[in-house]
Amino acid sequence: MKRLLTATLSWLLAAHVCAQATPCDSMQACERAIQRGAYASARAGLAPLSRGRQGSAAVLALAQLDLLTGHYRDGSQRLRPLLRAGGATRIAASTLLGELELASGHLDPAQRAFSAVGDEPTAHRARVLLGRLLIRRGRSSEAQQPLMALIQAYNDGSIDPHDAEGLCYVAMAAAMLGSARDANDAFLESTRVDPRRVETQLEWAELFLSHYDPGHAEESVQAALEVNPRSARAHALLARVALVQSHDFLSAEASLERALSTNPNLPEAHVLRAGISIRDMDLGAAAAHLDAALAIDSNHLEALSVRAVLPFLRGDEAAYRAARQEVLDRNPHYSQLYTTISEYAEWEHRYAQIVALAREAIRIAPNDADAHATLGINLLRLGQEEEGLGALRDAWARDHYNVRVFNLLELWDHTITPHYQQVTDGPFVFRMHEDERAVLAPTLSAVLGGAFDDMRRRYGFTPQTPVHIELFSDREHFSVRTVGLPNAGVQGVCFGRVVTALSPHAGAFNWAEITWHELAHVFHLQLSGNRVPRWFTEGLAEYETMLARPEWRREEDHRLYLALVAGRLPPVSRLNHAFTHARTADAITVAYYASS
Repeated sequence: MKRLLTATLSWLLAAHVCAQATPCDSMQACERAIQRGAYASARAGLAPLSRGRQGSAAVLALAQLDLLTGHYRDGSQRLRPLLRAGGATRIAASTLLGELELASGHLDPAQRAFSAVGDEPTAHRARVLLGRLLIRRGRSSEAQQPLMALIQAYNDGSIDPHDAEGLCYVAMAAAMLGSARDANDAFLESTRVDPRRVETQLEWAELFLSHYDPGHAEESVQAALEVNPRSARAHALLARVALVQSHDFLSAEASLERALSTNPNLPEAHVLRAGISIRDMDLGAAAAHLDAALAIDSNHLEALSVRAVLPFLRGDEAAYRAARQEVLDRNPHYSQLYTTISEYAEWEHRYAQIVALAREAIRIAPNDADAHATLGINLLRLGQEEEGLGALRDAWARDHYNVRVFNLLELWDHTITPHYQQVTDGPFVFRMHEDERAVLAPTLSAVLGGAFDDMRRRYGFTPQTPVHIELFSDREHFSVRTVGLPNAGVQGVCFGRVVTALSPHAGAFNWAEITWHELAHVFHLQLSGNRVPRWFTEGLAEYETMLARPEWRREEDHRLYLALVAGRLPPVSRLNHAFTHARTADAITVAYYASS
C-alpha cells in the first residue's frame, strides 16, 4: 500500500506541475520534459522548434508525444514528410511510424514501416518491434531473423555493453525467443547503465508478470513512475500488478483512471477495466469497455480474447465459438486466448472447464509453458494429483522461471510428500501434517461427517466423492497449495471436490467453522455446476454455519444497518461488487453478513 500511495502522490504532483507548465526553451529541455512526463510543457516548446533548424528532431519528439498520449493519427501524419529524409532521421521516423500504426491496430502499415528500415545496421528498435509484431500475427518463425539479429549484434559488439537502450532491445528479443534468463540478465545490465530509463523498467515488469512474479514487477513499475509519474503504460501495469498480487480492485481502478487521463486511447487500460467488470459479473459494462478498446485497435488480441469470455460465462456456445474464431483468424497459434479465458473461469470456479481450455491451448501450441502450468494447477484442484504434477513438470521443463510452478513443485517434493499424510474416511480423503494426524483426523471426521450427512439430506443431493479436505499447518504452505503464491490472504478455499484450509496449528481462528463453510461450497458448486454468483454461495455458506452452531453467527446487525443508511451496500444485482470493492476488512464482513 505504501508503494501505491507513493505512486499516487507522484502522479498528483506531476498533474499539478503539468497544469502550470511553461514551454521548454530548447530541444534538450523538451526531451527531458518528455522523460519526466511534463508533456504539456514539451508540446508547447516543441511547436516553435519544429519550424526551426532543429525541425526534424522536434517533429520526431512531437510524434513521440502523440504516441504517449494517444494521438496516433496525428503522429502518423506528422512523420510522413520525414520518411524522405536520410540516415538516422529516416530510421527513427519509420520506426516511430510503425509504433503509431501498431498502436492503432494497423498491422500491415506497421509491418511495412518496420521492414523499410529493418536492414539498416543501427535499426535495432525497428527489428525488435518487427519481431514482436510478427509473433503477434502468429508468424514466430519469421520473427526469428530480426530477433536473432539483435542477439548477434550484442555478441559481436555492435550493441555496446554500456548502451542502456540497446541492452533493453536485446532483453526484449531474448524474452520473445523464450530465454527468460538471458532477458533478465540483459534488463539488469541495462538498468545498471541507466536505472532511469522508463521503457527498460516497464519491459522488465512485463517479463516478471509473464512469470507470475508481481512483486518484482511492482518494483520495476515504481522505478519507472519515479522518473515519469504520468506514464500511462506504467499506471496500466501498476493496475495489473494490483489485480494479480492481491485482487485490489480499488487501487487498480485508480491506476487505470490515471493511465487514461494521460492516454485515453490505451487499449490495455480499457481491457483491464473490462476484466474488473467481468469479475463483478457486470457483463454489460465489460462489453462497453471492450468496445472502447477495439474501437482503438480492432486487432487487439487480448481485447478480443476477453470479449470471448462474455459468451463463455453466459453459456452461449454459438457466440463463444464465433468470438474465439475472431482471435484465431488473426493468429491461429495464439494459445493465450485459452489462458485468458481460464483466468476468468477460475474466478467463477469452473475448474473442469479450465482443464479443457488448457488442453486446447496445448493442442495449438504444444510448447506453451503457461498452458501446461494452467493444466497442472487445475488438475491438482480437481484432486487429480498424478496427472497434475506431471503437467507441472512439463511446464517446468519448458520454463524454469514460472514462480507458481516452482513453488508448487517445491511444496510437493519437500513438504507434502515427506510430511503430510492422507486418511480415507467415508466420503472424505483427509490430508494433514503427520504431527497433527492423531488428534485432527478423528476430530475432522466427527465435525465434517455429520455436516456432510445433514447437507446431503437437506439439499437432496450427494456430491461427487471422495471429497478431498486438506489442512495445512503453515500459512505459506496453504497459500502455495491454493494459488501457487505465498500470499493468498484467506483461510480456506473450495474447488468443488477439493478443499484447502488452515489447520488449528496455523493460528487462533475457528477452523471448524471454516471447514464447515468450505464443505457447504462443495454442495453449492457441484449442485449448480459452478454457475452461481459469488455473493450467493458465500451467503449460503454463511447461512449453513449459522444453522450448524448459533454461536458461529456473525453479530453484525449494527454495521449492516450503518452500511444501508450510508448507501454503501449495492443492490442484489451488484452484490458481487461489495466483495470485490470492499475498502476495509469490516466492509468484507458486512458483505458476507448481507449475503447470508
